[in-house]
Amino acid sequence: MNLLDLILIAFSITSGMFALSLVANVQKCLTIFEKIRLTALFTFIPASLLWIGYWAGIIILAFMKWTNEWVFFTLEIIIGIRMIIRSLKTDPENVTYRYGDFKVVFVLAIALGLPAFIIGIGFAFTKIEINLFLIPMIVFGLILSISGMIIGKRTGNYLLGNKAIFLGGIMFVGLALKNGIELLGFI
Repeated sequence: MNLLDLILIAFSITSGMFALSLVANVQKCLTIFEKIRLTALFTFIPASLLWIGYWAGIIILAFMKWTNEWVFFTLEIIIGIRMIIRSLKTDPENVTYRYGDFKVVFVLAIALGLPAFIIGIGFAFTKIEINLFLIPMIVFGLILSISGMIIGKRTGNYLLGNKAIFLGGIMFVGLALKNGIELLGFI
């Protein structure tokens, strides 16, 4: 897995941050404090869950004594398909949250971090250095959260969020297929 693959995985994981930030600033005119809190929580909680998932995967790996990159391939496919289905089903205009409430934003950040947690478990079965991956993920998280709030306020278009999640899912599935082809030895 090369640097471009890691950057695409980071973008795929953080595409949900863009979607929720976009919807948050369309539905409610956020104060500066709320924007900073939203960006920080949407970025650092998923990054923390990725790290925790990696170490949970290391523990699973120690008990199972099973090192196989097919686990990562399977998890990538599952997350990608789930993101694609969710982007096609969700109508963001019918989903509202109180983005000014800390508890609501905290729970949303944890929900955003679940795919990162699962991918972190998959990273434990590969030879990826997790600390190097966290840097592009945090950078993409900050950029996409801030740009989501800016674009959401300027355009008011909810559907861009679904398109970002759909694109993230397509990237996951595409990278999983590429990794599967590499594992089979065709590349």
